Amino acid sequence: MKKRCLLMTLCVLGWGSLAEGSLIGLDHAGNYSAWTNHSNGGTGFQPWTFQNTGSGSEFLGDSSLGLNGNAALNTSGRSLGLSAGSGESAMAYRFFDGGSLGLHQKFEIQLGVNYLLAGSKGFDLLDASSNSLYNFTFSYTPFPFPEALYYCNGQNLMWSAQPDSIMTISFTRTNDLAYWVSIMRNNGDSWSGSVALASEGAGFRLNCNNTGTGSDRNLYANNMSLSSIPEPGTVALLGLGLLFTFRKSRAHLRF
Repeated sequence: MKKRCLLMTLCVLGWGSLAEGSLIGLDHAGNYSAWTNHSNGGTGFQPWTFQNTGSGSEFLGDSSLGLNGNAALNTSGRSLGLSAGSGESAMAYRFFDGGSLGLHQKFEIQLGVNYLLAGSKGFDLLDASSNSLYNFTFSYTPFPFPEALYYCNGQNLMWSAQPDSIMTISFTRTNDLAYWVSIMRNNGDSWSGSVALASEGAGFRLNCNNTGTGSDRNLYANNMSLSSIPEPGTVALLGLGLLFTFRKSRAHLRF
């Protein structure tokens, strides 16, 4: 009986491991004592490259100061932050260490945004030449009446502004230039769908433009990861193999 329980446990653990995939890259703000141009924490990513205008800047900071007290984005009490006053911009580029995102590989990042009274802030998935392939933007729109809106590649998500918003954004390459995009907000709002991109995703850019001064105007980011996701067919076949092994072993254990 104990052997049967052990085999069942191993099958469940094996199935869970197969379905979850394997982590191939990870970075977060806790890996940095200072976030500077060309710094490179964690694994699976190339060094950061900053491109700013005016007094636009990148920094390490407590996201709760800019997210209405919400510290959930932080690692070791801090997140990566971008600040850009009136007429200024801050952009942070980073590429995947292994080149373009491979088939059945997933990139994920978390963003923190408060409200806006000017400008925009967000994220772009980039190709190897730094061209934008897909973007998520929180943007201030003065007309026909002033409001801040969430856009997913130009599509208005119709979400209401929330001062403690944390977005979990992921891209999974499913076939050639097809990607599954998922955006989830900490209040339960979500959007997902399959999109066809112009070329392969090879990196990303964080953007903060003309948002004004103050912690609540900044963009915060953290918890970047790269993982390998098994093909559904492979998971199914391996799962059947585990089940067959378990059933065969159970038959041998009967008395």
